[in-house]
Amino acid sequence: MKEGAHINRSLLALGNCINALSDKSSNKYINYRDSKLTRLLKDSLGGNSRTVMIAHISPASSAFEESRNTLTYAGRAKNIKTKVKQNLLNVSYHIAQYTSIIADLRGEIQRLKCKIDKQGGRGQAHGRLERGDICHIQAKVQLHSEKGEQAEMGQLREQLISAFQEQMDVRRHLLELENHAMEVQIDTSRHLLTIAGWEHEKSRRALKWREEQRKESYTKDDSEKDSDTGDDQPDILEPPEVACARESIAALTGEQKKLRKQKVPGVWESGFERPQQEGAGGGLCEE
Repeated sequence: MKEGAHINRSLLALGNCINALSDKSSNKYINYRDSKLTRLLKDSLGGNSRTVMIAHISPASSAFEESRNTLTYAGRAKNIKTKVKQNLLNVSYHIAQYTSIIADLRGEIQRLKCKIDKQGGRGQAHGRLERGDICHIQAKVQLHSEKGEQAEMGQLREQLISAFQEQMDVRRHLLELENHAMEVQIDTSRHLLTIAGWEHEKSRRALKWREEQRKESYTKDDSEKDSDTGDDQPDILEPPEVACARESIAALTGEQKKLRKQKVPGVWESGFERPQQEGAGGGLCEE
């Protein structure tokens, strides 16, 4: 009950934000802080982004009120107009970082110079040599800092590229599994239709045979009826395509189980609760 109340409160806050954004005549204050949902959707509703809202409705007459309310809700959201601009990065931030690093290094150099001047008792030549060493140290420190930053940026770039490539490979593999599972489902449905058609034809033949037996029993006399009471319905041979369809369904059912085992470890490794296993054949009705 508490979760339902929280959901209703969030949807009410979202509806208020949509009403305020769609009403262009008045400059109302849009309060995105009423719920976490509106805070998360702040950039999508009125920010720098293109947003698509999908409304799910039902053609059933029992759900007429819910479908009408959903369409009204989506109609208000359709009136929201956003202005999308291209996001540009400002390079001055990186330059400011380098400027602060250089300022820190210069301060360190100045401090070392003051320390050397305080020591005293050294010759002018030796002092020049030390000043040359300080300049050399300054250049070396600056070079090492730039190299360290470049190496760190390169390492981060390689990690991002490898992570993105791994994610794309996982998505590609999941798409291939989904396509293969769809093909297996279509083949299973086709074979089930073949078997259902044969069962329908078999029942039709049996019904026709009973009608013929009933008509023949009306034309025969009592003695012939007594002698024909032991007649049974002739066996109907199953066509080879129906037997092949039954074998294919068994093979496709095993293949569907293998596909589910391949998909479930990759999808549910992130800590979500695994769903209960469906029946054999992916929930299709077997004859």
